Amino acid sequence: MRLIEKPACVLAKSEGLGLTFFFWSLFLSSIMSLVVLIMLFKALRVNQERRNRVALGYLAPVALTGLFLVLMLSLTVPRLLDTVNLMTETYAIDEIHVGRQNLGWNSLTANGRRYFYNQWQIVLEPGNQYRIEYTPRSGYLVRATLIETAVVNSRNLAIQDEGSGEAP
Repeated sequence: MRLIEKPACVLAKSEGLGLTFFFWSLFLSSIMSLVVLIMLFKALRVNQERRNRVALGYLAPVALTGLFLVLMLSLTVPRLLDTVNLMTETYAIDEIHVGRQNLGWNSLTANGRRYFYNQWQIVLEPGNQYRIEYTPRSGYLVRATLIETAVVNSRNLAIQDEGSGEAP
């Protein structure tokens, strides 16, 4: 098995575009968390002043607290912690097989984990195997390298591909 860098897999654009995608998603998740937090404070103020018009309005802070915790624990905090990994370029590495059913527009599900990537920087083709470098907490793909497998015989020689007449 050998690793081959394919220009079609990772485009020749700078990694700044990929980092922009990551920081843009961090910014959006932070804004969403902040908006929910502001709504929570307003709901608490309404409850404290007893200005609710509907009886179920008293439960709004409970629902907003749950939503705030979900947003913070699933989106904002993992991205904040992964900024250190991006700045120091220390990534987790894994090998995955990409199938059509586990490939989304900007996400990939493999090995029981969900990965996010910039679809304008990384192009993944279904049916191929990739070595991926990703941030450990948020699962953001930084690089994807196509892995091509060569079939070898007992003498450790590559068997020729019948279609092209060349060794892989």
